[in-house]
Amino acid sequence: TWTPMNTGLDDKRVYGFAVHPGISPYRGYAATRGGGVYKTTDGGANWTTVNNGLGCVYVNAVQFIGVAATATPTPATNGVGATESTDRLLASTSCGSDSGVYLSTDGGTNWTLTSGMSPGVTAIGVTRVSPSGSGVDFLLAGSTEGVYKSIDNGLNWTLSNGAMAGPNGTQVNNVAVLYNGSPTPALTLYAAEASTGVWKSSDNGASWGTAPVLNNITTAAGIGTDGSGNGNLYFPVDGEGVYKSADHGATWTLFASNAVLPGARSLTRNT
Repeated sequence: TWTPMNTGLDDKRVYGFAVHPGISPYRGYAATRGGGVYKTTDGGANWTTVNNGLGCVYVNAVQFIGVAATATPTPATNGVGATESTDRLLASTSCGSDSGVYLSTDGGTNWTLTSGMSPGVTAIGVTRVSPSGSGVDFLLAGSTEGVYKSIDNGLNWTLSNGAMAGPNGTQVNNVAVLYNGSPTPALTLYAAEASTGVWKSSDNGASWGTAPVLNNITTAAGIGTDGSGNGNLYFPVDGEGVYKSADHGATWTLFASNAVLPGARSLTRNT
């Protein structure tokens, strides 16, 4: 059963959603196409825009990436977490100008355009790469120019495509992360490129090679994992459904047909 929770949400074209974990009622942020970023502090009952400094209000995704370094945890009324003014957020935008990834370090009250991306690039979404026990922590952003990487919490970005290329440019819709801590630690990244399928990197995104997916299928709307750490990958294909790999992408089988999951673009496990 679903119940509308749209009070104050004037633009209902919601493309993405982010939540500060461990807060009850939850504090969340919605990315909308034309209305910018909306915020709720009461579990979705009410929404307000938080767009000061956001030069592009066509937002493809918003990510919660922790709290600002100066944040002081406070009991507050919910008894958990940091004050909302310190939520650190990234908004991926597409306007043709003033677009790219915007950063907020105060819960969306103010936004600034980050550095390093080409002017007018369409940013599609950001993935934090920081598996427990891996010793790494960086960000990857999918865009119409490929993969951008940040090693300073999103302040600056550099293109990290390696040899990745598509016939009409390189559009990376998202990046999935698999980490195996034993017996030999191994971190593998998978990028869904719109026209050439799935690409794979074993060196933190410095270089990429095509990953074997499926014969005659190259389009990639997205790719995801189930968070189990056992090598499972999920690959939605327009018109066919969702394919699954249980061996880090070496082989694939149909997980859910198009009749079961029509038009699937991504899968996320809620744990």
